[in-house]
Amino acid sequence: MTLTSYLLWGFYFFPGLLCLIMACEMEWRHDAKSRTAAALMLSLASFFFGEMVRALLPPEYSIAIVENWSGISAGLSIGFAYHFYTQFVRWNERLHPLLYYGICYAPPLVLALIFQTGHTELIFTGTEAVGPWNKLVIEPSGYFALMIFVLFYISAFVPLLLLARRRVPTERMKRKYTILAASSSILFIWVLVFGVLAELFPPPMPLPSLFFVYGTVIWAAMIRYLMVKYGFLTSIGNRFRILFETSPHSIMVLDSSARIRELNPMVENMFHIALSPGSSLLEIFPEEEREAMLAHFRGDFDRQERHRGLVFPLTTAKGEVMHVALDCDYFEYEDELLRMDIVRDVTDVKLTEDRIREMAYTDPLTRVGNRALFHKRFGELAKENPDRRMAVLLLDLDRFKQINDVLGHGTGDQLLQHVAESLKSAVPGPHLIARLGGDEFLVLLVDLDRGEAEDLAHRILEEIRRPFVLDSQELHLTSSIGIAHYPEDGTDTETLMKHADNAMYRAKSLGKNRVSVYDLEMNRLSEARFSLEQRLRLALDRGELVLHYQPQAELSSGRIIGMEALIRWNAPGASGLVPPVEFIPVAEECGLIVPIGQWVLGEACRQNKAWYDLGQRWTVSVNVSAAQLMRSGFPEEVRAVLEQTGLPPELLILEITETAAVRDLEHTRRMLLDLAQLGVSISLDDFGTGYSSLGLIRQLPVKTIKIDRSFVQEMTDEGGNGAIAEALITLALSFGMGTVAEGVETEEQRERLARSRCAAIQGYLLSRPVPAQTITKKFAGGE
Repeated sequence: MTLTSYLLWGFYFFPGLLCLIMACEMEWRHDAKSRTAAALMLSLASFFFGEMVRALLPPEYSIAIVENWSGISAGLSIGFAYHFYTQFVRWNERLHPLLYYGICYAPPLVLALIFQTGHTELIFTGTEAVGPWNKLVIEPSGYFALMIFVLFYISAFVPLLLLARRRVPTERMKRKYTILAASSSILFIWVLVFGVLAELFPPPMPLPSLFFVYGTVIWAAMIRYLMVKYGFLTSIGNRFRILFETSPHSIMVLDSSARIRELNPMVENMFHIALSPGSSLLEIFPEEEREAMLAHFRGDFDRQERHRGLVFPLTTAKGEVMHVALDCDYFEYEDELLRMDIVRDVTDVKLTEDRIREMAYTDPLTRVGNRALFHKRFGELAKENPDRRMAVLLLDLDRFKQINDVLGHGTGDQLLQHVAESLKSAVPGPHLIARLGGDEFLVLLVDLDRGEAEDLAHRILEEIRRPFVLDSQELHLTSSIGIAHYPEDGTDTETLMKHADNAMYRAKSLGKNRVSVYDLEMNRLSEARFSLEQRLRLALDRGELVLHYQPQAELSSGRIIGMEALIRWNAPGASGLVPPVEFIPVAEECGLIVPIGQWVLGEACRQNKAWYDLGQRWTVSVNVSAAQLMRSGFPEEVRAVLEQTGLPPELLILEITETAAVRDLEHTRRMLLDLAQLGVSISLDDFGTGYSSLGLIRQLPVKTIKIDRSFVQEMTDEGGNGAIAEALITLALSFGMGTVAEGVETEEQRERLARSRCAAIQGYLLSRPVPAQTITKKFAGGE
């Protein structure tokens, strides 16, 4: 072979090889459009290889090769191209198959009839050598008629694509149609220039073959570019099918009319309804709900509304009630917008959450609400309508302790249950009943004026005073009730409860079994309280305040891991140290809580640094008041104390109560985030007794929660089962938080907490709160 022959061979061979490679790549994708595109590329490769053979063989073989190889391949290329384009705009779904395939494959059929019936001379009359080329000699009328026929087919691509472009919903899909229409326009111009004009006005060398071949290659490459760029020929590959089929969640691919295109076996397992591709999503729902569900689905689809973890109740067509979580998104597939739904059955999780919520908001003995529910309900009502009238009734049973001591705790518990039932009978409507603890109950009255609230309180007294029989013994009870009105007597639960408590004690002091309404003079007339405030103002300056420390131990190893700093008042003239419960409320009211809190923080850090220097890496826990937490400069105050004392930040734990945290939740969150950046840990104190714990701990950077002593005591109290403590420990573990149980007094409590996977304990079982010197001698090896 001469060099010219090799050049002719390469001129046709490499475009053919390129088309063959693209055909293999498209066939690998295994969907309808890919197979059509692969057939198009294969026919183009066959055409190029046929022309290569024709160029290399003597001229007398040219006509035979055109008739039996390259000419048929060229016709098939036009047919496959038309098939691909019409499939792209979805004509194959709107036309009868016979008509559709007839339109697509008319060009190869016409060429086959011409070439195989001996009428080739209608187009080509022979060949002639033009330099190294074997050029076909055309018969003008037949050839140009064929070219017009081909150009008509190619030109039809463009309006088809532009019309389809107007119907697609996204800009990305519109760009695909635009690029494909542009490539078809280029092909039309290419064929017109080098297939028609070049024959009418022949150039000095055979440019039609040269440019027609490589123009066709460019057109084919543009189709592949679209395939790679936009992925419109892809489908769910075999690599992902196993993940789709074995997913533990229900997965459905839906069109705009809620028709299922794809689904996995888990759909039937979850809903117990037989569905298949082509079924409607609405078949899952009861018939009476389907119209509304379809309208809702179409609204979401039109807006392309995406959901992440949307939880909602669902009743199936078979009447099964469940809770599901929905994740959905939208994607383009075969030039159609589809939606993928991933559905998880969260019924068990929802039931568990409801059970925990019930335990968090319900008194386990009487089955009425608890303090947390009271706070939550009051906050909701006040936020809903700040001007509505409400009244807080605090009820305390008279001589309950005496009855409890004489008849036993079991009878006392039954008595409390009877009181709860009596309150339910006496308090109708939207009002709330809650048990504070012991023999104290709260009643939140809604939308009643002052007179109506007092009348209802007297009816409660009468209901409780009714004699009742318990264990064959007739019992008589009386109670004392204090009333505080919202908003006159307070606008928050703590203030209203305090004022109702003052009023209740006034009722007891006046002889019990009566109702007393709070008035502003009650606190002002308390000389003892005023005196306490005055002496407390001097206590800080005189050095009368001292800190005691109570150790905390790791349950798994028993080693001491930290101390809680607890303030005491060594008041002159007092019989002993004054506990904080007697003076901290006064300090909070008169504004002394902030300087007292600052002193406690500095003293606790100084002492813990001394223990640290002795080789003890204990943490020290310091209680932070709501007033301190509300100060914008509080994180800076903590940083300054750490710098002054030299205590590593990780050895300081700041304890906040839920009540303090929710006073201004957003402000609290910012303050705690700033503190956490210093390296200080945050602990939530008296966990489970305040506001909505389930929502709170998710919003704050809390590392540890402290289980309130009341829940710990229930673990071994007669009639208690400790379920709340165990549930709260489990909840904390699920959030990756540590737990410290307060008020642990017995080995039985310690063992049960250990089985519940509580991290640490604190209480009399380890040690009472003692001075720092005692801690040093007992636990730090000091002299």
